[in-house]
Amino acid sequence: MLYFLGFLSILFVSAANDTNEIVVGRSYDDWKTRIIYQILTDRFARSDNNNYSCNLGNYCGGSYRGIMNHLDYIQDLGMNAIWISPIVENTQGSYHGYHATNFYALNTNFGSESDLRNLINECKKRDIWVMVDLVFNHVGPVGTDFGRIKPFDRAEHYHDWCSIDYSDQWKIENCRVADLPDLKQENSWVKDELIKWCQWIIKEYNLDGIRIDTVKHVPKWFWGELSQRVPNIYMLGEVFDGNVNYLKPYYDVMGGQLSYPMYYTLINVYAYHQSCYQIRNRLNEYANVGIDASILGGFIDNHDNKRWLNINGDWRALKNALAYNIMASSIPLVYYGTEQGFNGGDDPNNREPLWRAGWNKNHELYRFISTAAKQRQRINSREPQIERYIDDQFYAFSRGTTLVCTTNQYDGNVQRKLTYTPFNRGERVREIFSGNTQTISDGLEVRINNGQPQIWVKA
Repeated sequence: MLYFLGFLSILFVSAANDTNEIVVGRSYDDWKTRIIYQILTDRFARSDNNNYSCNLGNYCGGSYRGIMNHLDYIQDLGMNAIWISPIVENTQGSYHGYHATNFYALNTNFGSESDLRNLINECKKRDIWVMVDLVFNHVGPVGTDFGRIKPFDRAEHYHDWCSIDYSDQWKIENCRVADLPDLKQENSWVKDELIKWCQWIIKEYNLDGIRIDTVKHVPKWFWGELSQRVPNIYMLGEVFDGNVNYLKPYYDVMGGQLSYPMYYTLINVYAYHQSCYQIRNRLNEYANVGIDASILGGFIDNHDNKRWLNINGDWRALKNALAYNIMASSIPLVYYGTEQGFNGGDDPNNREPLWRAGWNKNHELYRFISTAAKQRQRINSREPQIERYIDDQFYAFSRGTTLVCTTNQYDGNVQRKLTYTPFNRGERVREIFSGNTQTISDGLEVRINNGQPQIWVKA
C-alpha cells in the first residue's frame, strides 16, 4: 500500500519531474487531526453579503472573499479544514467547477487570484487547512472541439467516444461520464502533464490536501504513479461505490478515500432504523480486507447525494448520524448547510445558497455540531475506536476517555447500563450536550430521552 508514503517528510523532490519542483503538503497522519468543512464555493457566501435567491443550475455568486469573511463561522462550528470546489477555469455556467477548460487558469467567477491567495493565507494564520478538488478524468462539455481545452487540445489526448456502462469496468474507465470528454491517461504525455499539473497546483497555492473526483473512472495504475510522484500530501479520493471489495484496490494505490460503504451503512442504521450491528459488520469488513478506516473520509452529506434530511427529516436521526461520524476514527467531513438544517434532494437541489438561511450560530444543529466537533478536537487522533456496547437499537464506542452513545429509536426512552466503559469506578463523568453528570459505580447508566445521542467525558 502506498498511503504510508504520506507519513514521510513533507518535502519531496520528484525524480520524475523535469522541473524538479518541491511538493509540499500535509500527510495522512496529520489529517487525522482535522474536521473538514466541505464548501461549494459558489454557494457558501457572496462577497457583497446580499441575500439573493438564484437559479441553482447556474452561478449564484459565492466567492473566495465570501468564504474569508465567514471564517469565524467555520471555526466556531469546530471545523479546522475546508474543502473548496475546483479552482480552474470552466465552461460557461459550470458553477460547481468540474468542467475544466484551462488547467492553468483560475475560474474568475469565484474571484481573482489575489482573492484565492488571501483566503489561503488567512486560513493558514488560523490553522485552517485547505483542500482543493482536482479532476483528472475529464474536461468540460466541448464535444470534440478539443482546441478549447488547455493544455489537452488534441483528439489524441482523449479516448474515443463511447457510452458508459457501469457494469463494465473498461467502459467506466474509457467512456464519457455525462458526455464529458474522457482524458486518455495511457497517452504518456497526458499522464505526465496531469501529474505535473498536480505537483504545480499544490506548490503554487500551498495546499494542505487534495480531493480527487471520479477516481473509479481512471485506471488504477495512474493513481499508483500519481501517489509515487506526489507522495507527501493527503489525497481524498471519490470512489462512488458502497462495496468494500470494489473500494479496496483504489485504497491500495491511493490510501485516503471517501467512506461510501460506511455512508450507506449509517443511512441504513440511523435513517431507516435497521440494526446497529451493521456498523460493527462494516468496520470488520474494512479491517478484514486491510483498509485502515482512520484515513478514510467519513460523511453523511455531500454535493452528489440527497441531503440526509431529505432521506429522513427527523433531526434526531441526523444528530445520531452526526455524533457517530464526527467522533468515529475516520476523518470527518461536514457539508455546508447541514448545520442549518438544509434538506435538498438530488443535484442541484442539494446545493442551496447558505446566505438564504444566514450564518446562524444559534441554530440547534449548528450548536450540536460545534459541541461535538470541539470535543473531537480534544481527542488524541491516534486513539482507536473501541466498541463498548451494541444491540439492534443502540451503539456505543469510545475514543480515549470520550464515550459516544447513539440510538436509532427516536421516540420514548432508551435505557442501557454500560459496564465496559473508558471510565474508572468513582470517577465523575459529564454528558456534553445536556450537562448531566453521574459518578461511575458498577457502570454508566445511559438514559436517552427522545432519541438524543449522548457523549460522555470525565467531569
